[in-house]
Amino acid sequence: MLDQQSTSEPQLPLTGKAAIYTRVATHAKRTHIPLTHDVLVLAQERGYTPEQITIYEDVGVVPGKTPIMSREGLRALVTAIQQGSIQTVLVADESRLFQDADMLQISLFLKACFEHDVVVVTSQTVYDFTNPALVTLFKSRCMQGRVYVERQV
Repeated sequence: MLDQQSTSEPQLPLTGKAAIYTRVATHAKRTHIPLTHDVLVLAQERGYTPEQITIYEDVGVVPGKTPIMSREGLRALVTAIQQGSIQTVLVADESRLFQDADMLQISLFLKACFEHDVVVVTSQTVYDFTNPALVTLFKSRCMQGRVYVERQV
């Protein structure tokens, strides 16, 4: 079920390209294959064709708190957003983008999405960052990942 935050929620599929982003701890944790598959299914349920989808991933010891510029997959995704070649980003959940990250990294990503009219889609929410309530919700969910990590340590 999607959060219905606004009547201006983007109608999907949007024309243009969609990106899937995944992040997993190590090659030994091959759970990213089913995770990527689940996000591909989400994209197809939203009406995207395989030809519209590009997959970006970070595999290895790349924590969600690592700066964007130090994460090859996320850096490439943000570059594609800034070049205007991506209109939608699909992720399993917000923690795949940012977990235990500082607000600066989250804000840099939000700014790129906002400036280039990119929406972020999870299984629960379609984030249109022109809506301040959705910006707040996205930040909150990213910070929930940070609280979870802090409690585990």
